[in-house]
Amino acid sequence: MLYGRAGFGKTAVIKYMMDVLRDEVAKRPDADELFVHELNCNGQTAYSVVRTLINELLPEGASEFPRRGLSTADAFEELYAQFDRRGGTHFVVFDEIDHLDDVDTF
Repeated sequence: MLYGRAGFGKTAVIKYMMDVLRDEVAKRPDADELFVHELNCNGQTAYSVVRTLINELLPEGASEFPRRGLSTADAFEELYAQFDRRGGTHFVVFDEIDHLDDVDTF
């Protein structure tokens, strides 16, 4: 977790760190494929953030995950299924998570 006041460069530091991590993984032939997901949570709900992740991971041509009608638990279950289907290592960055409407869900 990276915490600090607005304008101190937290997002820039994370972007730099993710670039360094990607470069390091590329140098290691035995490393799993790395997927970095960066999401801005400002004004979002836990469900909408998880839905965005799911939709990024779905195979091309698949129907989008529904906006309504399912629980956040259902969304997390589908997210984990998509992580498993895709394989590799997934690193998720939640920018502005303190602005998430229902942050306690995470």
